[in-house]
Amino acid sequence: MRSSLSVVAVLIISSSIPLVAQEILRPPESTTVFLNRSSVFTCETRGGITVWLVNGTQRATFLPDILRYLVISEITTPEGVLVANLTIPARAQYNGTRVQCLSVIIDVSFVESDNVTLTIQGPLSAVGDLKAISKNASSLTISWSAPFSLDVTGVDPDIWFSVLIYNVQVHLNELAVFTCETRGGASVWVVNGMLLEELEQSSPELHADISTVANVSGGMTMEKLTILAKAQYNETAFQCAVFSFGGSALSENATLKIQGPLSAVGDLSDTNNASSVTISWSAPFSLDVTGVDPDIWYSVLIYNVTDENNPTAILCTDCINITETHYTFTPECFNKYNISVVPINGAGQGETSGSLT
Repeated sequence: MRSSLSVVAVLIISSSIPLVAQEILRPPESTTVFLNRSSVFTCETRGGITVWLVNGTQRATFLPDILRYLVISEITTPEGVLVANLTIPARAQYNGTRVQCLSVIIDVSFVESDNVTLTIQGPLSAVGDLKAISKNASSLTISWSAPFSLDVTGVDPDIWFSVLIYNVQVHLNELAVFTCETRGGASVWVVNGMLLEELEQSSPELHADISTVANVSGGMTMEKLTILAKAQYNETAFQCAVFSFGGSALSENATLKIQGPLSAVGDLSDTNNASSVTISWSAPFSLDVTGVDPDIWYSVLIYNVTDENNPTAILCTDCINITETHYTFTPECFNKYNISVVPINGAGQGETSGSLT
């Protein structure tokens, strides 16, 4: 939204101090503010009284809806300078209003200031040129061009954005960490469309720790949300929002995906070699859990069942924590074996497969 509110400030100087030259020492200046903020116009004069005009009209005949929102104050300094302030709220309907300050000696003369303009910056239009510039397993880096914005006085920068790392994937009962980087305002977290603070009040079992590091780079503030990855939080959507008097920005959803214990391996088979047997299998489905490589390993369970009433586990050090999907062992002649495979990940042991004999 591009909007400008022109305000003309008028000051009238009284003849009560006739020996002092009539002058405007400091005329009001143009300002740019955000929508729904207040703007203060100041006029400093010597030699009379102050009167403000709005849209060329004296205060007594201001439109009622404007009159009740204007605030006029005056002080006189020890040096005899009359400081007059006109405060006007930057509401949309006042956009384009003209204000002027005059210094007047009643029935004698007056001095008027130049027109000044109050420009109001409303909510921004959408950013442009949005695109992904890099992506890895845990994050997505995006870029965009800034929308048009007025140069709001005293605010640098006057546009803020928030960026949230996408789709955190962790094992069950591990800690999941979402990172949000913001600039220019206070940030809040939104979980499944609700403010985190409200959700924690309605669901006391939900608890998230928030940590903040200010000025990480270019004036950015980095905030981290840490939550224990319980099963009920799988597919929970997180958003980061930043608010200030200039407006707000809300990130896209970031989803917490939790990898629980694995299901059984598939396609379990054996291949007899001259003196050994190779057991092979296919991996169960698993999320690509950030920072874990490999994130699945296996234990091969081998039992000697030659005596079916007294099966004996074969102890081996090379048949545990296997990262490949095959294992070769050398059986003893005339013995009978049952073989199964257990997948393991950060959530613990998964489902044991059926057995080969």
